[in-house]
Amino acid sequence: QNQIQNHTDQGGKKGKNDKNSLWRIGIDKPVENETERTLEAVVNLNNQALATSGNYRKFYEKDGAKYSHTLNPKTGYPVRHSLLSATVITDNCALADAYATVFMVVGIEKAKEIIQSQVFQLNSEILSIDEISGRVIAEDCFSDRNYPPFNRSAMDGFAVSSKHYSKGKKFKIVGTVQAGDLGDRVFSELGSVKIMTGARVPDNFDAVIKVEDSVVSKEEVYFQLDSISSFHNIARKGEDIKKDSPVLEKGHLLNPVSISLLASIGKTKVRVFQPPKVSILSTGNEIVPINANPLPEQIRDSNSYTLTEFLKKFHITPIQREILPDIPEEISKSIEKSLNSEIIFITGGVSMGEFDYVPKILAAKNVDCLFHKIEVKPGKPFWFGVGQNKQIVFALPGNPFAVQVAFKIFIEPFLYKLFQSSEYLPLKIPFLGERRKKHNLTEFFPVKLNSTGIKTGLSLVEFHGSGDIIAAAKSDGIACHPKEKFDLRDGELLYFYSWNTERV
Repeated sequence: QNQIQNHTDQGGKKGKNDKNSLWRIGIDKPVENETERTLEAVVNLNNQALATSGNYRKFYEKDGAKYSHTLNPKTGYPVRHSLLSATVITDNCALADAYATVFMVVGIEKAKEIIQSQVFQLNSEILSIDEISGRVIAEDCFSDRNYPPFNRSAMDGFAVSSKHYSKGKKFKIVGTVQAGDLGDRVFSELGSVKIMTGARVPDNFDAVIKVEDSVVSKEEVYFQLDSISSFHNIARKGEDIKKDSPVLEKGHLLNPVSISLLASIGKTKVRVFQPPKVSILSTGNEIVPINANPLPEQIRDSNSYTLTEFLKKFHITPIQREILPDIPEEISKSIEKSLNSEIIFITGGVSMGEFDYVPKILAAKNVDCLFHKIEVKPGKPFWFGVGQNKQIVFALPGNPFAVQVAFKIFIEPFLYKLFQSSEYLPLKIPFLGERRKKHNLTEFFPVKLNSTGIKTGLSLVEFHGSGDIIAAAKSDGIACHPKEKFDLRDGELLYFYSWNTERV
C-alpha cells in the first residue's frame, strides 16, 4: 500500500567501533534451552558484516514438532528445521542478514535450486554417427524429407482403386511392384497390381488388400471384404515425419533407436556435448583400495566406484580418482589438482569432527560455500560450493548409502540440466507397510517395488543406516519419508526414485 519494497528491522554497523578499532564479535554456542550464554567463537571483522540466525532460543513446539521464529517467505509460516544456528560473514550487511536467514530455511528443494543455479555451458564436438552411442546430442535435428517419402504399402497384397471396388468383383492383374521399384510406371485404375510390403503404391491406386483376403484366378483377382476405404493398408506420405520437422531435440541421449532415426534422415555427422572433466576424491584414514586386504578397522573404497558408475550414464569418465588419508597437506594437494576439473566430488571429511578438514581446505582454496548441511537423512552434512573458475564442488558425507542418495536426489538432476535434458521425475507409489521416524528431517530409505497378491507398491528392505553397504543392492530404489510426517501408514503414496533410469 505504501510502495515499500525493502525493509530492515534491525540495524548494524560496519567499519570501526566507538574505540576506533575493528569489531570483535562473539558468537554464542547454539545449545537448546541453555539458560546461560556460552561463547562458541570470537570473530575479528575487517570492515565486514556478520549476522547470526538461530532457533535454539526462539522457538516453540507443537505436536512434537519444533518450529523456528524464522518465517518461510514463500508460505509465511514458521520454518521446521534441524539447524540450530547459521552465522554468515560478507562484505554487505543486507546479504549477511539475508543469507543467515536463508540457511535456516534451506531444505531439499532450496538445495536443489541452489545447485541447479550453477549449471554452466558445456562444450560440444562433431562426431561420426558411428561414434555417438551413449552421447548426448547438442543440436536439434530435422528431417531431410517426408517419411514415408511416398504412399507405402503396409501389406503384401493387391493395390486397387477404392472407388472401383465391390465385394467379389474381379480385377485384372496388370503388374507387380516390389519395394525399391521406381514409381514412374502408370497402371490402369480399373485393374489391380500385385504389391509387396514397403513398396510404393502406384498413383492410380489408394488401397491395398492383403493376400489373405484375396482370391487369385489365373490373371484375375477378387476379394472377400464387404467394403474398403481410401488408404486401406497404406502408410500415407509424410504421416510419420514431415520434411524439415524436428526429429530429435538437443539433450537427447543417443541410443540404438535414435541413432537408427538419424541414419534414416542421412545424418552422418552429429554435434554432441563434451562431457565435463570430473575428479573424485575419497577421504578417510579408514579407506583402502578395493584390492587391499583391509584391517578390521578399515573399509574398501566403494564411493568412488558408486560415483563413477552413476556418471557413466552421462558418458562421464573421471580424469582423477584418489584415496586420501585425513592429513590436511595431502587433502589440500589433491584438491588443488582437482580444481583443474569442472566438477569435483569429495566423499568424507565434511561433518563436524576433529578430522573433518575438507570445508576449511576448500575455503582456503577460495571455493565459496553455497550451503553446508541440509535437512535430509542420510546426507545431512552435504557441502556444496563454487570455485574461482566456476568449478562445481560436491562434498558428501562418507557413508555409502548417503552418497547414493545424494547422487539420485541432488546430483543427477543437476547433470540432467547440465546436458539440457529433462530429468526423470519420481513416481508416486503406494507404501506397503508402516514406518516411523523420530526426527523432522526428510528421510530416504531403500525399498523394493513389488506386488503382493493384488497390491502393487513399495515394501521395506532391511536397513541398518547410511553405512549399510548391502541394503541398496537389495532394493529397486529409494522412497521419500516427508519431513512433516513422523508415521507412514499402509497405502500412503510416496515418491519413488528408481536406481534404474538409463536415459538422459
